[in-house]
Amino acid sequence: SSPVAAAAAAAPPKTIVADKVCTTASEVAPSVGETHLYTGVPLDVQQAETILKMVSEASMLSLSGSASIEEQAPVRMMLEFVGDKDLSWANAQKSLQAGGQFLREILEMEGAAYITKKSIERLESLGSLVPGVLKDKNPAAFAMAVYLEAVVDTAKDKLGMKVKPAVLPPQPGEEPPVWPIVIDFKDL
Repeated sequence: SSPVAAAAAAAPPKTIVADKVCTTASEVAPSVGETHLYTGVPLDVQQAETILKMVSEASMLSLSGSASIEEQAPVRMMLEFVGDKDLSWANAQKSLQAGGQFLREILEMEGAAYITKKSIERLESLGSLVPGVLKDKNPAAFAMAVYLEAVVDTAKDKLGMKVKPAVLPPQPGEEPPVWPIVIDFKDL
């Protein structure tokens, strides 16, 4: 009973699995690029890493010929992630054509281990990641976007940069808390 099989058994209808929409749990099966469920919420780094490791060199080579800005963005952001100073599409194409070497460079970064506030700022200056938009496009672009989203989410959490949810006002008819709160000296 593998984690993938457990996820497959629990999958709700119309679940996005890597790059296809499944209508039944029986369709959710591990195959290249489809090892973990992606529901539009950042995965943990290990799940995203598994998806990234499943990317084929053929998919990376195909991505190197893409003219889509949406597909190019995660690759250019990966260049920033690995510390490359040349973030041009021409340099990204060379990295994609190197295939396995580029993936090794990405994985050597050990997820969010080396991410700083400045590196997050530099990544965000290159654009925003929306892996859901890439789910029906090149699997390498989708996997890179999912991985970067997971890494940035983990780093923001680690660095205390996550936006805290706003405190909602009480619902109509709901009593607000009594202010100021009074605590007896004995309870301190």
